Amino acid sequence: MSEEKELSDNAQLSSSEEEYQGGIDVEWLYQLSPKQTIEARLRESIHFLADIIDSSPDATFVIDKEGRIRFWNRAMVELTGHLAGDMVGKGDYEHSRAFYKGVRRPMLVDMIVNPDIDIGHMYVEFHREGNVLVTDHNFADLKGQDKIMWGRAAPLVNSQGQVMGAIETVRDITARKQAEEELRDAKHQMADIIDSSPDATFVIDKEGQILHWNRAMVELTGYLAEDMVGKGDYEHSRAFYKNVRRPMLVDMIVNPDLDIGHMYAEFHREGNILVTDHNFADLKGQDKVMWGRAAPLVNSQGQVVGAIQTVRDITERQRAAEELKKSHEQMQILLKSTVHALAITTEKRDVYTAGHQQRVADLACAIGEEMGLPEDTILNIKIAGM
Repeated sequence: MSEEKELSDNAQLSSSEEEYQGGIDVEWLYQLSPKQTIEARLRESIHFLADIIDSSPDATFVIDKEGRIRFWNRAMVELTGHLAGDMVGKGDYEHSRAFYKGVRRPMLVDMIVNPDIDIGHMYVEFHREGNVLVTDHNFADLKGQDKIMWGRAAPLVNSQGQVMGAIETVRDITARKQAEEELRDAKHQMADIIDSSPDATFVIDKEGQILHWNRAMVELTGYLAEDMVGKGDYEHSRAFYKNVRRPMLVDMIVNPDLDIGHMYAEFHREGNILVTDHNFADLKGQDKVMWGRAAPLVNSQGQVVGAIQTVRDITERQRAAEELKKSHEQMQILLKSTVHALAITTEKRDVYTAGHQQRVADLACAIGEEMGLPEDTILNIKIAGM
């Protein structure tokens, strides 16, 4: 039987599968086993191995030590569009033409069978795992479309440990790489948004490690982002409580078992959001009044994967509010005193009506209180009655 006839016959793995498109050179596989092996059992094992490779969902091909293609499975046909009958038995880097627009060039398998070949630099990402070669990011052209490929090549050895060929598996990881790129872009966008926020903001992950520490947080606390990001064990609290490590609002988000609401002067929940309207802190050695708000960060499955907290220094606002309140109380006292003085002056003009205005005011206030009117309204009624 001629070599051409053998390759033609071996290109069909199973005559019972009429639409089979995979390919195998069976006779070559016999060389991988000792001659004394029982031929029938050997053939059975080889066909079993061929079935496994051919049914693999990963595109796989095999070359012998001379570089001739001996396997080209169905997934490889689907991936490249090159039929097994057109590939099996060919050498001279024929396999590469399916990936590089018809160009013949070495691939990972060729580095296995020929150690003198060194083409690692031709791959974007390339590394060795013992005697296995791996590329995690390789550009290829498949059916006229640019693709990003993952590839892995390993040696095939006989019972004496001699390399008889190499097997390479490839995967189209274009969609995965695009998704990873989109995820990186989304993370960068989120980081930019957080970093440019005028509110001091930080983010922790599920384990409590700091993921983000924005510029406003640096300005507020004096703690640099590079000194904070990546740290856990309540490192974020040291910026607010004189280096003391203690839970904060974000920690209650990622760990629902924590209950530290009593540690805040004013604390409430708004759904799954935690808010403190009046919290005392120490910032750069000065006592401050802080507002804080923490919310969960969830993944696509709705699982909490972290938390974000925003804080504001409301010391001046609080001080202004207290001063405004005092000013209002003083004005009320002054107004009440003025009205009372005018009422006394008016009553002194007529001794018969003396005390009448005060009694009217008291009666009106009593009626207001009975009606449940607000305190401010009752005060205004008293002033008007006088």
